[in-house]
Amino acid sequence: MDSTTDVDDVTEIITAPSAHGFATGAGPVLVTIVSGSLPGGLSEDTDYWVVDIDGTDFQLATSQADALADPAVVVDLTDASGTFDVERRQVVTEAAVACNYTTIGGPRSMDPGRF
Repeated sequence: MDSTTDVDDVTEIITAPSAHGFATGAGPVLVTIVSGSLPGGLSEDTDYWVVDIDGTDFQLATSQADALADPAVVVDLTDASGTFDVERRQVVTEAAVACNYTTIGGPRSMDPGRF
């Protein structure tokens, strides 16, 4: 997204070039700089949660509770010059680490608590 044309610093709304696919409360999401700088109020390597406005427009909150609040508590954005991406953070939980594998002696299960 373009920091200059896709960010409204009055309404705090970010407009995606196409349907963003996020529901209100979705996250965590990360913003990453493609070029230039991020809109003021946003930082790289920081978790945000989405407040869906209409499928292409959205706002960002610093917690899921803030995103789900009525009214939502959103990040105060200021103008910048550059482009950035918003992507869902890949969260790996202990349950996702558990897996099965087969050895010569037969199937075994890995216990993620042993790592």
